[in-house]
Parts: sequence; C-alpha cells; structure tokens
Amino acid sequence: MKLLLLHNDSAGAGDVSATRLQAAFREAGFAVTYRAQGQARLAAADLRAADVLVVAGGDGTVAGALRDYRGEVPRFAIVPLGTANNIATSLGLTGCSPEAIAAGLREGRDQPVDIARLRRAEGEADIVEGLGAGAIAAAIQAADRDDLPGETNHHRCLRLIPDFIARAEPGDWEVRVDGVALPRDLLLVEVMNGPLIGPNLQPAALAQPGDGLLDVAFLRPEGRAALLRAMARSEEEGGIPRPLPLEHVRGREVTLRLRDTVLRLDDDFETLGAEPQEMTLTLTRPPVHILLPTAAQGG
Repeated sequence: MKLLLLHNDSAGAGDVSATRLQAAFREAGFAVTYRAQGQARLAAADLRAADVLVVAGGDGTVAGALRDYRGEVPRFAIVPLGTANNIATSLGLTGCSPEAIAAGLREGRDQPVDIARLRRAEGEADIVEGLGAGAIAAAIQAADRDDLPGETNHHRCLRLIPDFIARAEPGDWEVRVDGVALPRDLLLVEVMNGPLIGPNLQPAALAQPGDGLLDVAFLRPEGRAALLRAMARSEEEGGIPRPLPLEHVRGREVTLRLRDTVLRLDDDFETLGAEPQEMTLTLTRPPVHILLPTAAQGG
C-alpha cells in the first residue's frame, strides 16, 4: 500500500517530527512519500500514485486536505497532532500515537465522512466541521484574535464563551431545517457534520460524521441560564460540559438568513452586517472515506 503523507510540522506542540512519522509508517510496511504542508497544492502525480493520503496535523490541516483532495485519492487517514483534533476525536482517534495508527492501518476499516456544501450569493464552498453563528462563534473568533501570554487558545475559548453567551442578544435570523422553521430569537446556532466544535465542545451528542444528516444545535434566550450553569459547573470540576444543554434537530438541508453576527465556516470567520445574507447547507455525495486503524475501532 502506497501512502502519501502530508505533515503540518507546526501543529499542536510541534513535537512530532517528520523523521518519526515516516519511520512509523515504513516500519509498519508501507511505501511512504512525505510532503510538508505548504502553500502549493500536492502534485497531481503524487496524488495519483497514492492509495491513501495520510494527513498529520490538526483540524485545519485535516479539513483543508479533505476539501482540497476529495475525489483525487481513494481514501484518507488521519494522524491527529493539533490541540482540539475535533475531527479525529469524532472518529475515535483520541490518544492514538502515530505508531499505533501506522500499525493498525493495514487492517483498518473505511469510515464515510460527510462534507457539506455551502451555497450563497458569493458562491459555493465545502464545509467539513460546520457552520456557526452567534455567541460561540464570536467567542472562538475573539480567542483566535487575542493572544495573551501563558494562555492557550483552548483555554481562552473556554474562558470567553460564557461571557459571550451571557451578553448575547437574540438574532433576527431565519433558520429552516428541511423546511421547518426554528425560533427566530436565537442566541446561537451551530450546523455540524460531527459532534464537536471549538475547544472540544459538544453541542450535539448524537451527531455522526457519516450518517447523511446535518445536526443543528441552537440556543433560545430561555435556555441561556441552563447553559451557563452547565459551563460554570464544568469549570469548577476542571472539565468541559459534554454535551452542551442545547436544543437539537437533524435534517438534510439547512437554510439560513443571517445578519448582525459572527459567522464561522470551519476555521474561518466573517462578520455579517445589517443586510441579511441567505445561505443553504446540504451534504455532498459521495462522502469521503477515512481509513480508521484498529486502534480507533473501539472509539
């Protein structure tokens, strides 16, 4: 089996070297072509020759590879090296070392993973993790923007989110899931392919990356106090509230008309003004296929 190994050597603590990664897969009996993540696309010849594109990095690297190279390689595999690793965690790869992944890949199984297609006036884009608007999206954007000494992005997010939720004003939004309207006075909405967003928050416990459905979690003003209590209790216990106490529905098509909010598209952010923007999310077909090693199959 020929592997094309795409490595973000700055992901997470940056302590997994190119030498270690290549050695792990070669010792497991694979032919490996190594490429460091850069500005240029992977070469078409490398993609054609690969049986599996192994992506070693965090959520941004993984999502970017799935978007950019879907349809160009038969399957993907993931070596999680980031801080949150939401995509890998949702697939059961938590705590799996590069060596464990390499050793179990030959006997691995295919896991379909959905990719969403966003359509709006500006054009179309593929979304891997999801789309968010409102308090949590704004807090994650603020955590990405601020950089305080001695504080990780993960902890900044967890610190900022309760304050953004407490101060959030209801948005004058229209959200429909398979044609059914959600309440208009929402404080946040998250449309997801999997269960996790941001600093390992879980708005929708039932979400599965390959079930053919979009999961929509949302918060009305009357649910604010319960969410804040859950986050405060979790902080006292030194953990993350999982799952978040949000309302949750599922569907195949989500239409949104949003204004005056922060919009999160995977790891990118936009600030929407007073003019409403209309957008639609559906799942593309076929899904991508992730090769899960035996180390992840109990996850």
